[in-house]
Amino acid sequence: MARKRLLLIIPPQKGLLKGFATGIVSLAEYLALKENEIDTYIEILDYSLFGADEVKINSLDYANIENLIVGVTTTTASYQSALYVAKNFKRSNANCTVIFGGHHASADPENILRSHLGVVDYVITGEGEIAIYEFIKDFPVVENSSNLVYLKDDKIIRNKIAPFLSEADLDLISLSYKETELYGYSGKFDTITYVSARGCPLKCSFCAVANQKIRTKNFHQIKDDIRKLLLLGFNTIAMEDNFFAHSSTRTFELCKKLESLQKETSPFKWDCQTRVESLKSPYIIKAMENAGCYAAYLGVEALNFEHLTYLGKTKNPDRYLDLLFNIVIPNMLNSEVDCFINLQLGIPGSNGSHHKQTMDSLQRIGFMAKEKNKLITVFPMLHVVYPGTKHYTDGIHTKAFTSNVFEFFTKWEIDQTNLYSWLGENFAHGTGGIPQGILNTEQLKANSFQIVPERILEIQNQLSEIRHTDGIKVFEYKPFIT
Repeated sequence: MARKRLLLIIPPQKGLLKGFATGIVSLAEYLALKENEIDTYIEILDYSLFGADEVKINSLDYANIENLIVGVTTTTASYQSALYVAKNFKRSNANCTVIFGGHHASADPENILRSHLGVVDYVITGEGEIAIYEFIKDFPVVENSSNLVYLKDDKIIRNKIAPFLSEADLDLISLSYKETELYGYSGKFDTITYVSARGCPLKCSFCAVANQKIRTKNFHQIKDDIRKLLLLGFNTIAMEDNFFAHSSTRTFELCKKLESLQKETSPFKWDCQTRVESLKSPYIIKAMENAGCYAAYLGVEALNFEHLTYLGKTKNPDRYLDLLFNIVIPNMLNSEVDCFINLQLGIPGSNGSHHKQTMDSLQRIGFMAKEKNKLITVFPMLHVVYPGTKHYTDGIHTKAFTSNVFEFFTKWEIDQTNLYSWLGENFAHGTGGIPQGILNTEQLKANSFQIVPERILEIQNQLSEIRHTDGIKVFEYKPFIT
């Protein structure tokens, strides 16, 4: 039998935010650690900036390769692009095996497999390193491959669940496959992405990455990793931990290591995403500042009581907002760490009262910033439903939409040129997910999609109002779209 060949592919990302899927590098690096146990040539293909014709032409290069395994990562926003990649490789090489992984595949494997027979052969759900290693090692035998979902005799088979990578495993995973260079474009907003910890124990209703144990890299390994990023020419880093500063003890120690690295190397700066509750201590913020943190994204998501409850952010909105207004934002404004706020618009059932409370809150925040001659940056998000979230499960239960709705919605959305541009240019996490707040709810139940223009106008007016609020800056996504 010919040697196995594995392609790890990032599909085209047209209309989406620039940024390389670093999870692909992690998969390749983990397999490289196991190269003595697998007889496989591994290649990363970054199609993120490719057009359809380029994908079609490139797939022909693999037409006559035996024992070819094609692994495609997909978010909900890139799902149709991922299917296009898979179809072209199947046309070029009918004997190739196609595996889907990534957030969308993990959350919706049965619909993917049943809807795309002959195109997608297997889905790997959850964390992919151990799963892809077991798959490659034993293929074509798949019964013992963890996290694998597939069809057999028209029955969905779900194999055993793999354990999460241990903290020792995470330390072994390098930043670049085969120690060459980082692939693709840098991470969000012209920064390079780095993950120092995986997992999040919280249960936000809109998030598919929830209720997972946090596992962290060793401080010395983090320091070595960032040193490598600096040597590669990157000096602005996005700490993409799901929940940075989840532990005050760890945060203090990590910041000490980063502060010492600042003195040993060329200066660098970094940002992170965290929760309001994590930054209630001014000493935490000061430690981050000393370590080179220039900004922290607060996953506030909403500024009124009902929306905070709906999103699963807190069971006590009064206390949550009091902490934000009276402790966290004042502490950040007294530091050199910029305050970035994620804010969801278009939440279903929004009304004038919700809007007033939100704008009153923003004006209050803006006034505090203006007093310090600073700006607080709002990052608008359009509220959408993704597979694998509580909102998705609730929607199926209440028959707001069908369980296979994404098979129809993602295909419909990419043909809505004006809507797609509006989503990409104004919101993060706007494309791919179902924007319940701007759709005709009755038609949605039948997998038919109709935009309600009045709701679009309401959101446009709200964006304009936020932009004209003193002390508040609205982040502009357009320059960072592919």
